[in-house]
Amino acid sequence: MDEVIIKKLKLSGKIASKALEFGKKLIKPGNSDLMVVNKIEEFINKEFEKVKDKFENTDLRKAFPVNISVNEVAAHYTPFDKEYFFKEEDIVKLDLGISINGWIADTALTVYLGKDKEKEKILEASKKALENVKKTIKKGIKNNELGEVIEKSIKDFNLNPIYNLGGHSIEQYNLHSGVFIPNYNNNDNVVLKEGIYAIEPFATNGIGYIKDYSFSNILILNNKPTRIPPLLKKRYNQLLEAFKTLPFSMLDLKNNLNLTEKQVKLIVNQLERFNLIYKYPILVERSKGLVSQHEHTFVIMDDKVIVTTLEGE
Repeated sequence: MDEVIIKKLKLSGKIASKALEFGKKLIKPGNSDLMVVNKIEEFINKEFEKVKDKFENTDLRKAFPVNISVNEVAAHYTPFDKEYFFKEEDIVKLDLGISINGWIADTALTVYLGKDKEKEKILEASKKALENVKKTIKKGIKNNELGEVIEKSIKDFNLNPIYNLGGHSIEQYNLHSGVFIPNYNNNDNVVLKEGIYAIEPFATNGIGYIKDYSFSNILILNNKPTRIPPLLKKRYNQLLEAFKTLPFSMLDLKNNLNLTEKQVKLIVNQLERFNLIYKYPILVERSKGLVSQHEHTFVIMDDKVIVTTLEGE
């Protein structure tokens, strides 16, 4: 892999890991998810200012909206017009990504706001699974081998992995680029080649399956418009310039384009009507089991593996 690309991947990973640790400290009873998202984005923008001249024509952006998913919600939640105030005993997943010229770092952790030993094990399980992946992953390993490592690590805590969630390969400006990394041995013999992979074990005390709950505030542009109203086409092109092929949120629309909540909802409805956006569903554990998540981004090379989201790697 090109040396300049590696440098961009390492830098995006460093910023992502710093932002994740910064956000972790804000997740406390009484604080809100909206406040945490806004503070993290302020932090990221300050980090971007420090490195904006690092590369020629540097394009710095979030790779996707900051996700904050609580308790049985596994993923794909970010606030918009409502805010949730964290409570004692909440299990909070914080998931974020950074893109430098389209080279992405994706990382996540879980915070437990209580002292129950059984609930703490849910966090320990996904964290241990990720640690074991780090010891195992290499060029040529099979998908199902990594899945087996994750599943066994979580089962050792008498918990279940989320069977229908997993990690993914990453390409430039493409967060989910085709290869799925399972959280169990699914007999997939796909061999991991050189490339970028986000590995994200999910552990639960539930049955281990998620369902689509409702549409979230997270969006991504669909196909390029053809025969649509000129004003809507202009808006689509504006969004394409602002977010490219990466996910964005309704909060991003409000803040970045200086719109009201009512205007955002109207625009999203118009885009959806013409099939110009995809709305990510909120993912909830089917049996309402509590869910934890830990994630790092791995760059597999011929002779080594780099974990870009471990600061200082």
